Amino acid sequence: MKRQGKSVTVQDLKASLASRDSSHRSSVFDDYCNPKPTVDTLPLPRKGLRKKYHAVVKSAADARRKLGKDAVPAKPGLCRAAYKADDGGLSQCYPHCVRALVAIDPEDEWILELISHWAGLHNWMVTSTAMAAPQKIDTPKAIAILKRIHGYWYSEWSKRERELAAKYFKPEK
Repeated sequence: MKRQGKSVTVQDLKASLASRDSSHRSSVFDDYCNPKPTVDTLPLPRKGLRKKYHAVVKSAADARRKLGKDAVPAKPGLCRAAYKADDGGLSQCYPHCVRALVAIDPEDEWILELISHWAGLHNWMVTSTAMAAPQKIDTPKAIAILKRIHGYWYSEWSKRERELAAKYFKPEK
């Protein structure tokens, strides 16, 4: 069940960005992104996309996804955030950023480049996001990437992962 966030004002967002307390920033951004945000607050979550703490970046990306086409100015920040790897070599924000980019502009070629970049990473969250996005984009290039991911990882997946992948990829007979 989705929790209802508190009402967050522009002043709250500005104050949280200035705060050194990462859990406070995360909480404020989480409260902000739960209901559909407003276009007038777009610049503040764009600043949130530049933060190091991934929970803030995830919430900022989710807020952009909810705005859809109104969040076009956030596309470069979403791409940068999706490429950032943590100390373990994984982009914690990749799934949130890809879902936001697909919601904003599914025809943007950078989405497919981004998916290709992380497609070889053995992490189900990354792989399932990489498979869901091309299905929504539904261009020949996107479907080719989907087929490549499926073919590459199929033998490595558990039975459950194969079942989940089947909802994204149905090979032609």
